[in-house]
Order: sequence, then C-alpha cells, then structure tokens
Amino acid sequence: MLKLRSLALAILALALLGTAGYAYRNPAFAATCEAACVKGSAWVQQHAATAGSAFQKSKAYASCKDGLSESASWRQSLSQKLAAPLARTKQMLSSASAPTDAQHRPQTSALTAGQRIANGHAFAKHGHASGFATQAQMADQIDHIIHSASPSNVKHLLRGRTAYWDERTGMVVIVDPNAVDGGTSFKPDRGRRYFEALR
Repeated sequence: MLKLRSLALAILALALLGTAGYAYRNPAFAATCEAACVKGSAWVQQHAATAGSAFQKSKAYASCKDGLSESASWRQSLSQKLAAPLARTKQMLSSASAPTDAQHRPQTSALTAGQRIANGHAFAKHGHASGFATQAQMADQIDHIIHSASPSNVKHLLRGRTAYWDERTGMVVIVDPNAVDGGTSFKPDRGRRYFEALR
C-alpha cells in the first residue's frame, strides 16, 4: 500500500514538474494555466462560501456550537471549584510558614546582629557548647564581640560577610547579611587559626 502511494506521489510530482517546465518554455501555455488557476480559485471560493453557509444551517453545526458552549461552561465551573481549595491551601501555607510565636518575637529590623544570630540556628547548634544558658546571653556576648573587636580581629569575607574573633572567649562571630538568621557564632576547635583561614 505504501509503495503504491509513493508511486502515485512520484507520478504526480513528475507531472507537475513537466507541466511547470512546459509552461516555462511556452508562454501561451503558461497563460492558459494561469487563467485555469484563476477560474479554479474563483470556483473554490464561491463553493466554499456556499458550503460554509450550508454547514452553518446544518444540525452538525448546531451540535458543535452546543458542545463548545457546554465545554466552556464546564471549564468555568471546574475552575471555580478548584479556586476555593487552592485559595485555602495558599492561606494554610502562608500561615504555616509564619512562626507560631510571631507575636512574641521582635521585628527582624529591630533586632541587633547578636539577637538575630542567637535567635537563629547558632544557639540550638552551638549555644550550650559555647557556655550559654539562654539565647539572650548569647546575643549579648555576640553584640559585645562585634562592637569591641579591634581591627586585627575583624575580617571581611566573600559574599558580604564579616568575621569577628574574640581572644578572651575563643569565639568567632560571622555576620552574614544574606542568611535568614544573620549569620552564626561558635567556638572553633582550631581557635584563631580557624578565624585566620576564613575567606
């Protein structure tokens, strides 16, 4: 079946090429072909308009129109049904992402660097190992280190971070404006060598 179709297409292509070649060599034949094409085009346009008009009067057209209308109303109804649960889900996600004790926490902009760091992961991970019983104690010590550090105990790191070293307590503070909790603080095992190696 495929070979027969390929053969028919090849014959048609050869016929069209032959006709085009003959029309190129014979201007009179080309004019006849052009006139036939113009007439054929006019006939197709006329009958297309008639066929279109007849189709619009048919039951099939009315059925298609009704089907499209039903489909549009079904889509609208479905989108309305989906919109309510989606809005509830968004509301639940936004309330779940907010801290449950937000009313008891000070605004981030009002916090000192020490408070931001101590209220973040630093206290849970390093607070007790660094000798602090509360976040407030850790926050006070971090703020003291930052404000009392001499230039030799301050390093400006990559990505806008700043590191502070405190010789008395053996603590390093890294202030990171890109971090949600503002950075970290802990007592490195290598002491000042850790601070010096920071980049």
